[in-house]
Amino acid sequence: MTAALAATGLTVRVGGRALVDDVELTASPGEWVTVIGPNGAGKTTLVHAVAGLRSLDGGRVALSGRDLSTLSSRARASLVAFVPQTPVVPEGLSVAEYVLLRGETPRDRAVVGEVMARLDLTELALRSVHTLSGGERQRAVIARALAQEAPLLVLDEPTTGLDLRHQLDVLQVVAEERRSRRIAVLATLHDLTLAGRFADRIVLLDGGRTVATGAVRDVLTEELLCAHYGVAVTVLEHDGVPVVVPGSPSAVRVT
Repeated sequence: MTAALAATGLTVRVGGRALVDDVELTASPGEWVTVIGPNGAGKTTLVHAVAGLRSLDGGRVALSGRDLSTLSSRARASLVAFVPQTPVVPEGLSVAEYVLLRGETPRDRAVVGEVMARLDLTELALRSVHTLSGGERQRAVIARALAQEAPLLVLDEPTTGLDLRHQLDVLQVVAEERRSRRIAVLATLHDLTLAGRFADRIVLLDGGRTVATGAVRDVLTEELLCAHYGVAVTVLEHDGVPVVVPGSPSAVRVT
């Protein structure tokens, strides 16, 4: 099966410094891959490069078997939907208008209505996007990306500005979409427990390079996280999901 994403040797330099250095990255249809790492590790630069928003100094990105560098912006948008950390929203649009980015066929409207309902946005449909709270706006941006129906969804810190309930709601909707439509998901997350809960595979970056990649349990280990985040952590387990708690085992009380 052709991977929705196949990136090889990705390198991005700024001022002679490699922000991303020879990174390999794949995501197959229906697979969720989460990139983690300390601040400055290169996570955002990496996903921007995958989405075609940063030029490469080396390497290649293929989306559904097609070389990213050969695609027009329209063709790229049909293959990858991107949710940035700090989205720029055009003035004067209602939530419904903003999410309905592709056209106004009956099917388009049906898709948008379903996505907005699942992200708890229906009652906000006629509101101006600029009157929304930060969390509401983030949900609208994610709804717009899901309505794009691209085979690869790239999320850069998608839970920014969301309360606990909506963090889980948004990630659960994404999880359901990737299962039902077999889309590939590439996300960055600071919350390591959420990363472990939703990802099939985790990539740990540090200094722009991949230092570990694999199944959740193989990467979310106390040794790896301590070594690359520079802080002691304890990895517990709850309902089969790793829970990452700052602090040494002696400082962690489990109730």
